[in-house]
Amino acid sequence: MPGGIYGPLAPYGFRATLGRFSQISMPSRVATPTVAGSFVQEGAPIPVRQAAFTPITLGLKKMAVIVSYTREIAEHSTPQIEAILRQLIQDDTQVSVDSVLIDNIISSAIRPAGLRYNVSATTATAGGGFAALVGDIKALTAVLATANAFVKPVWIMHPVQKNSIALTQGTAATDFPFRSEIGNNTLMGYPVIVSSTVTAGMVILLNADDFMSVTGDDPRFDVSDQATLHFEDTTPLQLVTGAQGSGVVASPSRSMFQTDSLALRMILPMNWGLRRTGTVAWTQSVTW
Repeated sequence: MPGGIYGPLAPYGFRATLGRFSQISMPSRVATPTVAGSFVQEGAPIPVRQAAFTPITLGLKKMAVIVSYTREIAEHSTPQIEAILRQLIQDDTQVSVDSVLIDNIISSAIRPAGLRYNVSATTATAGGGFAALVGDIKALTAVLATANAFVKPVWIMHPVQKNSIALTQGTAATDFPFRSEIGNNTLMGYPVIVSSTVTAGMVILLNADDFMSVTGDDPRFDVSDQATLHFEDTTPLQLVTGAQGSGVVASPSRSMFQTDSLALRMILPMNWGLRRTGTVAWTQSVTW
């Protein structure tokens, strides 16, 4: 499976637990006005200034899936089918979460916004080799520097880009300036998260200090032999829609009790957001 992105990234940022609340509101400072001190003459009035904040609201959203299997498989499989399915669900859901995390789609009532939403790509440096690598590093870090977002920079990239960094030669044929550092999963002193969920040729630089996540992001599993399911993997419907007595039944539907089957359900509450803009930079189609 691809290396995870959300799992390693979240601890670098701010994590909050909702507890019994439906959402939390985090204050994010607006760049202006400032509350900087000023030089004043002895005995002169001291300026009074006011900071400004904007709220960033996060509530829980959820990933969810159901799989079904017969009781015969549950009782006679070795290893147990439920344990296998639990692991497969977690592996595949990790890929799904990471794909949403790094995309460029706006948030909705269903999903959080991708990190690249409303962020223009930085043009990759042409020409390949060491000069292109250094040029892209400079360009991406310049974006974060503009927003004073260098508290906890984190790189996110495809394994090919990590290997390319290690194999990029400097001025001499035997000179590999970044080989040792990238081997320790850092670049310019910043942590590197590697995953093949990232498109090859794409590199993302994020100030993780501005990344907020709401916990509840441990999966919860439930098993039922009484459920009735609409067996649809893309657009599942309510089992019966329409007025009572004249409703339309979703098809195909199956009763777990009637077919002596079991349903395994996974619920994964989670959400994330950024405290301010200008804290994500990315490029694509790098030449190194």
